[in-house]
Amino acid sequence: MTRTLYNRHVPDDVAERLEQLASRAGLPLSTFALQELSETARRADNAVLLQAPDLIDAEVLSVLRRLVLAGRSDSKPAARTASPCQPPPVANLTAYDALDVALAERLGATLLTADARAARAPELRCSVELMPP
Repeated sequence: MTRTLYNRHVPDDVAERLEQLASRAGLPLSTFALQELSETARRADNAVLLQAPDLIDAEVLSVLRRLVLAGRSDSKPAARTASPCQPPPVANLTAYDALDVALAERLGATLLTADARAARAPELRCSVELMPP
């Protein structure tokens, strides 16, 4: 069973962005909008599909990183415990930066940061765009 939905009072900038995205996808606007609504409805109650690291992962990773750098823990057990995101083993990134990088790598996205040190980190497997200060 399907229903017909009408969207009124859609701001111009939102409508224009949806039209651009639909065009880029090679789809009619109605088909693209239906796909986006379906994905949003599917994702809304499914924590596995949320695309942001939980704060607890960052906190645990930060503590484990400090213990490893201080020589108080072996890095292999710490890495197994750390996070489902599998942050990259880049020593000069903070735990929080590493989670952001891992998310960008997983999504195939560009990491947008104002942190020049993080943007210059070696071994990143994602593109990085440095925002001006």
